[in-house]
Amino acid sequence: MSGTTNLGITYIQVSQNQKEVTANAAFDALDRAITETFDANLASANVTLTDAQYRQALAVRAQNATVAGRTVTLPARERLSVLVMDSSCTQDVGFVRGTTTLTLAPGQAVLARTDGTTNGLVALIRGTTATPVSTFLALADTPASYAGQAGRGVRVNAGATALEFTDFAAASHTH
Repeated sequence: MSGTTNLGITYIQVSQNQKEVTANAAFDALDRAITETFDANLASANVTLTDAQYRQALAVRAQNATVAGRTVTLPARERLSVLVMDSSCTQDVGFVRGTTTLTLAPGQAVLARTDGTTNGLVALIRGTTATPVSTFLALADTPASYAGQAGRGVRVNAGATALEFTDFAAASHTH
């Protein structure tokens, strides 16, 4: 039977008996994919997630990283995921996809994306588990304050490395 590309959910077949069984399994898979957490226990070794483990959990939580150099390897799968350092971690952990590594310190969390390629791993938003990023100004590449910015717009800076406030250019409109 064939299934969906990213989550591997089995399709209902035209002549299939008990279609509700397949449909219910699909609902359960979707529920897990957007709510579950995979616990990567690093107490005695590095962890490599299988494709199924990665697809079935929204978050990957590193636990018991008390030895330097521990890693969690993610499969080549297109997916958004939350990478979290559990309170039991006392050492940094590298989340790895190919030659790309996102290193998180104890207490950190990141919204990350794997793009399905060999080295495709990028951090989208970084925060801490105690104080997650919840506002625009808390992002690392945005202005530190709204003070004095009323009526201004936001644009990517000239170096394409951050956001900045700017005055709207006087626009000429043709009717």
